[in-house]
Amino acid sequence: MTYPNLTTPGLADAVAIPSVSADPALRPQVVRMGKFLEKELKALGATVELRELGKQPDIPELDLPPVILGRYGNDPKKRTILVYGHYDVQPALKEDGWNTEPFELKVEEETGRMFGRGSTDDKGPV
Repeated sequence: MTYPNLTTPGLADAVAIPSVSADPALRPQVVRMGKFLEKELKALGATVELRELGKQPDIPELDLPPVILGRYGNDPKKRTILVYGHYDVQPALKEDGWNTEPFELKVEEETGRMFGRGSTDDKGPV
C-alpha cells in the first residue's frame, strides 16, 4: 500500500530550520523558526503576537526565543481552546545514528512515516 504525501511544504521548510535551542550558536535559528511560524499562522488567518522573554538566566548575553501567541477569531460566546507546543529541537547529526540528514524531511512511500528532526516532536504538530 502506498500513502499519499502526508506532508505540507511548510513542514519540510520547518524541519530544514536547525532550531536547536541547546546550542547558543544556533539561537538565531530558533528565532528564525518562531518567525516562520508567525508567517504560517498569519497565512491561516490568525492574529499573531511574538512575546520576547528577555535573557537566558544562565547565559545573560543570550536572548530567549519568543513565545508565539496565535488567535483565531474573537467571539466571546465561543469557548477558548489552548494548544501548546514547542518549536525548538534537540541536537541531531547524521553521525549520531540518523539514516538520513536530520534537517531534511523524508517520507517513506510505503508507510507514510516521516523522518526529520522535529517532524513529529514538535514542529509537525505545531
